[in-house]
Amino acid sequence: LCAPAVAADAARLGIDPPAVTLTGPRAFQGLRLFDVRDGRAVRDHADGVAWATSDPKVAAVAADGEVTPVGNGRATVRG
Repeated sequence: LCAPAVAADAARLGIDPPAVTLTGPRAFQGLRLFDVRDGRAVRDHADGVAWATSDPKVAAVAADGEVTPVGNGRATVRG
């Protein structure tokens, strides 16, 4: 599973990590959405992010930003 993460407003928001590759059924990765000013993370959006996956047959994303593999393929996760 390869799931590039994309911020909803890339001009002002950042996402960490910016890309994720999950290998194996027990793999997982937490995502973090934050404001970027002058190239620096200045505010974490831990609460209130509506995470979504482009393909729920490939990747699942929980309300807290944890991404887990569901099947083989590629998916984009947005916050």
